Amino acid sequence: MDYRLSPHPNHPQDPSDTPAAELRDARHPDHLEDVCAAVRLLRDEHGVGDGEYVLAGHSAGATLACQLLLRHQQQRVPLPAAVLGVSGIYSLPLLVRTCGPYYEAFVRGAFGGAENWDAASPALLRTGGGDGDDEGAAASARWPRDVLAVLAWSADDTLIPASETDAMAERLRGEDGVDVVVYKGLTGEHDAVWSEGHQLAKAVGITLDALAKR
Repeated sequence: MDYRLSPHPNHPQDPSDTPAAELRDARHPDHLEDVCAAVRLLRDEHGVGDGEYVLAGHSAGATLACQLLLRHQQQRVPLPAAVLGVSGIYSLPLLVRTCGPYYEAFVRGAFGGAENWDAASPALLRTGGGDGDDEGAAASARWPRDVLAVLAWSADDTLIPASETDAMAERLRGEDGVDVVVYKGLTGEHDAVWSEGHQLAKAVGITLDALAKR
C-alpha cells in the first residue's frame, strides 16, 4: 500500500514544476485515508473480509496501521486478524521530546502544530474525548480485542527509540486490555529492518505463530 507524503522544510518543492504524483503536500489524516482506501479496495475488488489478512507497517507505516485499528469504525474497513508494527512511531510528543528539533520538523510537516499530536498518536489517543474529533469518534477509539497486536523493534535502531514501542504496548495493555506480543530481537538499523527482507519476514513469522496459538 502506498500513501501521499508530507512536506519537509529542508526539502522544498516547487509545485509549478513538480509532477502531481511526486508532490509532497499531504497532512494528517490524508495518509490514513489513503491506506483505508487501499484496504477498502481489497474488500470490494477481492472480497477480503474481517480476520482475513494481516496489516503490517514499518516506521510511519506502523503508525498508520495502528491509527486504522483505532479508527476502524469511522473508516469502515474490514478488520485484520493481526496488526504488526515494526520500528513504529506511536507517540509523537514523546518522539519529539526524545529526539529533538530535526524530528519536530517532519512531525510538524505531517501533523501540523503540537496541539494536533496527541490525536494522531496511537499510544495517546484515548476513548471518551480529548482527541480533537467528534464525540462518536472519540468513544470508538479502542483497539478491538479480537485483533492481535504485535510490536517488533531492533536494538540496533538509532532512529526510533524503544520508548515508542513501550508506550504503545502500555496503552494497549492498559487502555484496551489487549494481549500484546512485544519482540525486540530484530537486528539492523532502522531502514535495514524493512529493506533487508529477512528481518521483516521474521516479524511476520512471529505474528503468524502467535495467531496460530490463539
